[in-house]
Amino acid sequence: MNIASLLSPKTEIPRSLYVGLSVASVLAVLCLWCLLTYGGYIPSDFLATPLQVLTAGVTRIEDLSLFEHMGSSLTDILSGFFFASLLAVPLGILMGSFRAAQAVLEPITGFMRYIPVSALIPLLILWIDIGIEQKVTEIFLGTFFQQLILISDVSARVSKDLTDCAYTLGANRRQHPASRLPARRDGQSARHDGMGVDLSGGRGTGRRQ
Repeated sequence: MNIASLLSPKTEIPRSLYVGLSVASVLAVLCLWCLLTYGGYIPSDFLATPLQVLTAGVTRIEDLSLFEHMGSSLTDILSGFFFASLLAVPLGILMGSFRAAQAVLEPITGFMRYIPVSALIPLLILWIDIGIEQKVTEIFLGTFFQQLILISDVSARVSKDLTDCAYTLGANRRQHPASRLPARRDGQSARHDGMGVDLSGGRGTGRRQ
């Protein structure tokens, strides 16, 4: 493959080249890490050497403390994400289905979604104290509003013709919001809904999409 094809947008490249570039990027980061630490450019108090990290990891695995800490972190993250999804999914469907619900919820959601969760940590410590409740609330706030907007957008994309068909086939108004989840016949809306939940989880746990 020539350079022109490599730099062309949305053009497939060979699998071997893709893997090679991925490995090269990881090795470049490792080399930079070694250069900064072993070269003495950054003290070990601020950036540990690769060997120190590896040694500490092996020690934590041997005494099982690593798995204990992982379990505690997963409990906090999954609990906050669970409670956020429990509220965001039905409210998001309502926002996308009914204009009245959108008018009530969207102004608050549109404001809160742009507030960094890290800015709320001091307030959460004052209000809730330091503990699992504060951590779960932090994850909840980091995922709830993002998830609410994403799911409402998926629900709003459903054609009104499909809702009218549901009424024609005997659905009542109480079944209306639920009938919007399956959405399009090709399953695209359902995939988007799952992607919305995944994206919001990424934001809440620190990943940037």
